[in-house]
Amino acid sequence: MTKPEKNIELEKVILKGRKFSLAELTGKEGGSFLKGESPVPKIVKLKIEIKLFVSNNLKDLSYSLHYKPF
Repeated sequence: MTKPEKNIELEKVILKGRKFSLAELTGKEGGSFLKGESPVPKIVKLKIEIKLFVSNNLKDLSYSLHYKPF
């Protein structure tokens, strides 16, 4: 029996007496789904970075660059 097969068998034994839970399933699958990725879309991160750069590096005395939501 290979290592992945042993892991599957062990998981079956552990889960055998447990009641099915959608929250547990979501947590298990969601953990691998987001592995290495940010839940924040890249475009949102980019907009935030640009806004922070402008606000930290430009003096806007007339507020012409003031952030206004679309």
